Amino acid sequence: MDSGRAYSLRLCVSGDSPSSRTALRNLNRLKSSLKEAELSVEMVDVSEEPQRALEADVFLTPTLQVVSPGPERLVFGDLSDLDGPMPLFEGRADER
Repeated sequence: MDSGRAYSLRLCVSGDSPSSRTALRNLNRLKSSLKEAELSVEMVDVSEEPQRALEADVFLTPTLQVVSPGPERLVFGDLSDLDGPMPLFEGRADER
């Protein structure tokens, strides 16, 4: 992965559920493995903000949404298999 890449992510969770905690922990692992990338992460608790989940077409949690660079992509589950989302961060860059 090239340095200088910028990504905007949204992690939709449901309260303090075990799968939400696992997803957050695994997101932190993902961030560590992408240390050369600039990551902006927004957390959305759908139990407190259900409308935001609906607007983002998120119907199950946890869900990681790669907002930008586009096109938007969704990764469902607790991110236990980090190999799954890694291709989303390969070869995509914001033009600065």
